[in-house]
Amino acid sequence: MKKFLIPFLILVIVLFGVQMGFALTAQQRTPRDKQLMVDGSMDASGTGSYATTQSGSATASLAKVAGGVGGDFLRVTNSGAGAGNIWAIQNLGLTTNRKYKISGYARGDGVHAPRVHLWPTATWIGTNSSNWQHFEVVGKAGGSYIYLGAYTVAAGGSVEFDDVFVTEYVGYAQNSEKQLMADGNMEDAQTLGAEILNDWDMEAADTSAWTERAGYGAMTKVAGSPSGSGTQVLHIAPSQAYYYVSQTGLSSVNTYHVTGWARGDGTRVPYIGTTSSGSRNWVGTSSTGWQQIDTFIIGQNDIAFNASAAATGWVEFDEISVKQVTAGTASWAVGNSAGLGKITSSLNGGGNQALRISCNATAIPMAIQNSILTVGKRYRVTGWARGDGAFTPLISLGSATVFTGSTSANWQRIDVIATAAVTSNLALKSNANVSGGHADFDNITITEYKGTVDVTDKQLLVDGNMETSGTGAWTAASNATLTKETTNPKSGKQSLRVMYGGSASPLAEQLGVLTIGKKYHVTGWARGDDMGSVPTVVLGLNTVFSGTGSSSWQRIDAVGLTTSFTNFLLKTNANSAGEYAEFDDIMITRVP
Repeated sequence: MKKFLIPFLILVIVLFGVQMGFALTAQQRTPRDKQLMVDGSMDASGTGSYATTQSGSATASLAKVAGGVGGDFLRVTNSGAGAGNIWAIQNLGLTTNRKYKISGYARGDGVHAPRVHLWPTATWIGTNSSNWQHFEVVGKAGGSYIYLGAYTVAAGGSVEFDDVFVTEYVGYAQNSEKQLMADGNMEDAQTLGAEILNDWDMEAADTSAWTERAGYGAMTKVAGSPSGSGTQVLHIAPSQAYYYVSQTGLSSVNTYHVTGWARGDGTRVPYIGTTSSGSRNWVGTSSTGWQQIDTFIIGQNDIAFNASAAATGWVEFDEISVKQVTAGTASWAVGNSAGLGKITSSLNGGGNQALRISCNATAIPMAIQNSILTVGKRYRVTGWARGDGAFTPLISLGSATVFTGSTSANWQRIDVIATAAVTSNLALKSNANVSGGHADFDNITITEYKGTVDVTDKQLLVDGNMETSGTGAWTAASNATLTKETTNPKSGKQSLRVMYGGSASPLAEQLGVLTIGKKYHVTGWARGDDMGSVPTVVLGLNTVFSGTGSSSWQRIDAVGLTTSFTNFLLKTNANSAGEYAEFDDIMITRVP
């Protein structure tokens, strides 16, 4: 049965791809994005691929209508007696908390705005305009369904959709190259410890929780609240320079997330720093308007609040929260005493977190991933970054700065191709040289650049990069034991191990992916186990690659004809317990 199943699926996919031809061309998709929706083009007969759901007094009704962006389109109408939410839904088998890219077209009816949900999140909200609106967004799935519809639609109201395309989001990688970074999407979960400061919200009746530098000024509680959640703020009035108030309880080896509010008196500038060195982690302005604090600090045992050096004047602070970052940045090494942490607000879409790199008195703070590059090789870096209004985000491949953004606090698109120089490290940076200056990064993908793959170069294997969890894409034969290995893969996080399991010459295969008599190009990497196991690659019965028993990775780049069978095989001559070969980044394409 398996021998016939994959050819049938390939035929279905080819036919479906023809049907989707307009959308693929119009939206310039990479050739290996897998469409997860059935009838996302809306050109199939009827609406049977979609179910409906509604709320309130609405009834969702579906119809196909001619004249869309690329053929027919889907109209979702409230045919009920009263207003409510209406949806066309489809179970795509999405994985909760995994990220997906959704693109397509939608329009309103002049009153109601179309929405796309990866429930319960509103992944995209359009306008009520009756003109077609293009959308391309990344969101995290809350369940297995996609929802196309609108909120609070009056009886008779409708919204419309066409050419909706859903793929699993793996970053804007060229072709199918592997993401080389860990936590490039910045979604490694951040956890914070308990609140460290006493009287952090400044609502205690007195100032006893705070220690002052005696004889240099005075502190009091005064009425006010920047956020509306309290009634008091801490008022600091120096009588001479270098007055501060502080609390201990921090450790110099930990990173802390500091949030809150501060303001000046029109002349004095509020600071956050430490008593031990006088360094400043955050520098505000002299404005009397409340300024929001959101920074990460490292390397100090206490926290201090003070004002710019002057004998008179005042500054105020409120709701200064200090919590230890206990997880979330382990994939990143600290450079130049940077404070590293995850932020959850004002994101660019596509996830719940971004990485903030904060200056702690040392210029050019950075987050580093070591030894992920090869000096002299070219890489493509994509993603998003932003400055803080004063300082710019930077990216370096080794010693070469390959991206310099602007100081704007708006998200800026990154898409550069460059060569790694001198070292194998990648660094995300801010050019800040003032404490509290920072840059934010999100959805950063780095892949080895191999040029643009023509649309006729279709990867025929499933899980050829070996990054899928488990070995379900591969069929074991000759009693092979198949596992995914995380120790020293060629790239990414995993390789496929084919191990002796009781019979000589174990193998992993994918069935029915080839056509007898046709020519194919196979590329990738393989290695033995230093015990004599030789990796080989076979097209049907034609061995097109035979490596050595060395455990060093060996390059595969071979062209050959398929003979006798339509199966693709990764083999080894292992014939004893414990012997194996490994494979990674295997790609097979048809040669014209």
